Amino acid sequence: MSHNLTLHATVEAVLSFKGDVKKPYTIAEPIRLWQTPTKVTETIMGFATHEERLAAYKRWALLHETPQHQRITWDDNDPTLGLDFDGDGNQIIVGKSVRQSIETVGEAHVRELDETLARYEDWDFEWSWE
Repeated sequence: MSHNLTLHATVEAVLSFKGDVKKPYTIAEPIRLWQTPTKVTETIMGFATHEERLAAYKRWALLHETPQHQRITWDDNDPTLGLDFDGDGNQIIVGKSVRQSIETVGEAHVRELDETLARYEDWDFEWSWE
C-alpha cells in the first residue's frame, strides 16, 4: 500500500479593506509530493520537525535513478546568448554558458521541489498523508 504525501504551506496575512478595516487571513497552499510506500511514509512522518521530514523525503526521492532526463541550462546574463536555426528549421539556443546535464528522475524532482519551496520562504509547513 502507498500514501499520498502533501505539504501544506501557510502564512498569516492581514487583509485591508476600505474604511481602514483590517482582517486577519491565513493563506494556505498545498504542495503535492510523490506517492510513497507505507513504510516510507511512516518513516518520514516519524520525524519530529519539518526539516527532518523534508530531508528524509528527499533522500527517498533521490533513490529513483531512472529514467534520466536531459536538461539544458544557461546563464541569464550571458551576452552571447541567442537563438540560431539548424538546417531543418529547428531553433537552437547558443551561447558560451549553454550546457547540457543529465538528471535522474529523483534529482529532477528534488530540484523542482527546492525551487517550489523557495517561493514559500518564511511560510510554515505542515505534513499530511492519505
